[in-house]
Amino acid sequence: MKKICTAIFFFATLLLLNACKKDSSSTTSAAADRVKTYTIDVNQPGVFHETVTYNVSYDGNNRIAGLTSTTSAADRFVFSYPSANKFSMDIFGSNVITLHEDSYINSNGLVDSTFQYNDTQDTSTEKYIYNTANQLITFKEYYYSAVTGSELNNITTSTYNADGDLASESDTGNNRNDYEYYTDQSYVSPLVTGLPSPDAGKKHHLVKKQTVSFNGTSSGSVDYTYTFDSSNRISTQKLTGSDGSIAITTYTYF
Repeated sequence: MKKICTAIFFFATLLLLNACKKDSSSTTSAAADRVKTYTIDVNQPGVFHETVTYNVSYDGNNRIAGLTSTTSAADRFVFSYPSANKFSMDIFGSNVITLHEDSYINSNGLVDSTFQYNDTQDTSTEKYIYNTANQLITFKEYYYSAVTGSELNNITTSTYNADGDLASESDTGNNRNDYEYYTDQSYVSPLVTGLPSPDAGKKHHLVKKQTVSFNGTSSGSVDYTYTFDSSNRISTQKLTGSDGSIAITTYTYF
């Protein structure tokens, strides 16, 4: 598993991943829906309650350049684009890099593989495999050592429904996620990462429910609800876990 530095980013990553379910609906202008601020509020009753807001910045090519905490500019995500087939991300805590990741992009504009290391000397790599519809079907995670090379740690396989939405994910640890969707309308997901994606700006169905199993045992579920602004853009996304945990993301736009 990726070594993420805070619980906030764990939930933020979860939201970002679930915002990328594919649909074949028409596209809209991503530039017109540029995110200005991004807030994540995570509340696990009796354990922790944290909130952080990021300002989103862009480079001269209208690509996302970074996310900077509104309470501490020393805490931020920085995205760079060294070449057409490489994307890099650095996570800073108190002006110190806590995680670096390079993503390598294939000829279809999809992530082919990654290389990541963090401030605790953990190093990992990933490999992404797609079907002919450019849907991710296999995701391989490796531990990496300069001495022994890559050691396979986990394989996640994905299935899709007739609409092209992610239906399920299951891994070699017998963990599984199943997804249900709101199918009455499709929406464009707000973009808060610079990672190149051919689905940027495309409409898709929104997740309604996620059912989770760990080690083959049902572990609960997460319900998703949304609000929208006057331009019918996603304003908030709320995840409510069966254990009472709540994660709310809020977006404002330029």
